[in-house]
Amino acid sequence: MFGRGKSSLSKPKKVHSLENLKYLHSVLQKNRAVNEQNYGILVEALRLIAEILIWGDQNDSSVMDFFLEKNILEYFLQYMKQDLSRRICVQLLQTLNILFENITNQTAIYYLLSNNHTNAIITHRFDFTDEEVMAYYISFLKILSFRLNVNTISFFYIESRREFNLYVEAIKLFAHPEGMVRIAVRTITLNVHKVKDEAALEFIHHQTSLIYFSHLVWSIGNTILDIDCHKCQTKLKDLVAEHIDHLHYIDDLLSLGIEGLNEVLCDQLLRRLFIPLHIYSLFKQYKSDATTNLGTVRRPRLSYSVTVFTLIHVYLFLRDTRLICLLTEAILIGDLTLPGLIIPCNIPCSNSQIVFNDPTTQDCSVSFQRNLNYEETDDTASDDDPAMIIAKTLIAATVSLRASDQASPGQRLTTYLIHSVTSKNPLIFSQPSESLEHGLTQAKGVTPTLMSVLWPPNVAPLKLVEKNTETYVQSSISSNLCEKRSSDLSPGDLQIQSPNSCKDSYSSSIEKSPVKIEDSSSNSSVVFEQNDKTIDADLSNLSGRVFLRSLFRSLEIGSGSDQDAIFSILLLFAIKSNKGVDLATLKLAQLNGPDIKNEPSYNYTLVTKLIELIGDACKAESRIRLITVRMAIRLLTDLVYSVNCGCQLSDQHFAEIINAREEAMLVLRSYFEISAIFLDLFENELRRIQSALPLLSTLATDARLLIQPYSSFLEPSDEITKHNTNATTSSNKMQMLTCNDMDLIYRLPNNEREHIQRAIGIYLIVHIWLERMLTLKMNVTSCQDVIVDADNICLSVQNSEIFPNDLFSNLVGIPGLGGFCSIPDPKTTTPSLKTGDRLDLSTRLWWKPYPI
Repeated sequence: MFGRGKSSLSKPKKVHSLENLKYLHSVLQKNRAVNEQNYGILVEALRLIAEILIWGDQNDSSVMDFFLEKNILEYFLQYMKQDLSRRICVQLLQTLNILFENITNQTAIYYLLSNNHTNAIITHRFDFTDEEVMAYYISFLKILSFRLNVNTISFFYIESRREFNLYVEAIKLFAHPEGMVRIAVRTITLNVHKVKDEAALEFIHHQTSLIYFSHLVWSIGNTILDIDCHKCQTKLKDLVAEHIDHLHYIDDLLSLGIEGLNEVLCDQLLRRLFIPLHIYSLFKQYKSDATTNLGTVRRPRLSYSVTVFTLIHVYLFLRDTRLICLLTEAILIGDLTLPGLIIPCNIPCSNSQIVFNDPTTQDCSVSFQRNLNYEETDDTASDDDPAMIIAKTLIAATVSLRASDQASPGQRLTTYLIHSVTSKNPLIFSQPSESLEHGLTQAKGVTPTLMSVLWPPNVAPLKLVEKNTETYVQSSISSNLCEKRSSDLSPGDLQIQSPNSCKDSYSSSIEKSPVKIEDSSSNSSVVFEQNDKTIDADLSNLSGRVFLRSLFRSLEIGSGSDQDAIFSILLLFAIKSNKGVDLATLKLAQLNGPDIKNEPSYNYTLVTKLIELIGDACKAESRIRLITVRMAIRLLTDLVYSVNCGCQLSDQHFAEIINAREEAMLVLRSYFEISAIFLDLFENELRRIQSALPLLSTLATDARLLIQPYSSFLEPSDEITKHNTNATTSSNKMQMLTCNDMDLIYRLPNNEREHIQRAIGIYLIVHIWLERMLTLKMNVTSCQDVIVDADNICLSVQNSEIFPNDLFSNLVGIPGLGGFCSIPDPKTTTPSLKTGDRLDLSTRLWWKPYPI
């Protein structure tokens, strides 16, 4: 009967035929028990059955009819459950993958999904230590998720038993060490959410969202901590890529517009990641150990560069308006007087008081402490039912975020934090107390009945079904803050607004001060008096804005490294460019550009810091890279220039820039020794500076920027201290030198030639920008060469460049640079200056006259 021994089937005359399927069915009937003698035969039979079914789907419908009539799928389940089933399981999963991916007959698909056979396969305890089994299993789940639609989802979500095995078994593998598995899990969850089945989404919200999202946020935080502790550049790149993948996944989830799930996810991100890990790490005096009524708690703290680096990614890849506005307020106006920012790991208990150690917080602490009076009740005790705790946390997330939606710009973060504190939800980055699998088991008690009992009567019902993606506006923009930047109102943009039902039924409970939150289960209430004072627009004193002050202080470089400065500049760029940040939020720190209605018309403190940075870069032996200067000037342009207002840079700041240019000119003069070499380098740098920089998303995600800038070139004055620094730098030198494959603009010079190139580049950048701004300041519009393209000068992340390329076009029209475009080749012409001659760069005679 067998042509190739006992372990294989003889090849029939016609492999793809109904007769061969009947023959294979007889083989399965005779071999119901798997043993050492027949498992090879069964593996081959399963493989051939898949081929025949795919052929029959396209050529002969009787093949599928026979498969359905004989219930051959039942044999698959029997083999899977037997002991000697490793190879059987692999072939079974491979066969099912082929079937579900290629079968087009809808009746056949419905049969394969019926009788709960597929769910039995999903829940089978496979040996996931076997990489091949895991690969086929996760591929099987992913293929099934692509088959989901409004008609097939009922085969997976059994509403009568509240079971959704496809989703639950998938998310259990979200933190699998294999990247392919993690990516597949993200795809599966997104495919499930996209179906928009309200019953299934209700199950996901009640029984999986809090558990899954809390572990997801913990995993993202651990990746960031690993980035902060990087040792190898190759590993660092992988970690940064993983962090970016996480953020893309978060954005995909939020962009689906499922309000209930978005509220849980945003709340977890803010309370358990962004505020406790990112925002706190911006504060230099932040302590890693905190002593509370719960004892000493360890709070991880990131280095400043990694903190800002990962925050940039948040603004580059997340677009949810509600989340981004709350995070932006924390950065721009966050201070130690905000509730929840005092003791982030403290869960208020009976007779507990929040201690305000900072003297600036005393005024607003009185009413806060007076009203913070919790009473221990049965449902807030330590032995509370886990399902009750999960349900209350879900409700608290909705209440807190909807309350912040209705608050005015500058009060949204405060409102959110107040409601979080009253709900006893601390701001702390910590590992979930239960494992994912155990947490999912506990969450089975969160039923629709329990949620309806606990749901506050003054809060609009939970919304899970997505609105129209073209008109649905997320709840983070209410009627009192619909003012958007003009660039955000393009016809194709996704706009976000609060559902009318939420606004009408809930606004009355939060518009007034004080805010009162009642616990329907405990007859207790907590009242907070909101501070209605206007946010101080004067940024000359940043004593209250500790996080924004940290950003500004990082721009104070002097003779030090510019690593923190470049990240701070990129973060400010990302904040301005993110369309989720509305105009009112940017105005909190005057990041919206010049406004002639204000005095000063721009952020005077930030502009001063940027000009001082540029001045430091123009000095001799400066350790500021070219990319930092270009990005500083790019940000400076956005702050002081707009099409409507023109250039608003003050005379004092113009004078400081002119002084910086003179300093750069003196440095440049010191390098002019051999005119032929100098002019050659000058021409090369002039050509290089006209080339476009990469996208902001490309520049800000380059992991090499996290490596400390290093220069192996020592100036003569450094030779004395060279032997003292060798021991310190030897351990880091090899890692730092790995950045030398980058262009000079991204690193420090390593030899005298590169020092000359850098000096030329600094001078050209500053000189060209200064001349252009002076021309705009004088409103000279007669010469077409000096017109600045508004689309380029106000460029955003969505465009192809992050630096206005036209700023360096038509150089012949720039005063003092008219002759640069026609510099003769020093190899073919005799230099007018001999070796050793000095060139007076301060005189205008060296340049060709500016054509009038």
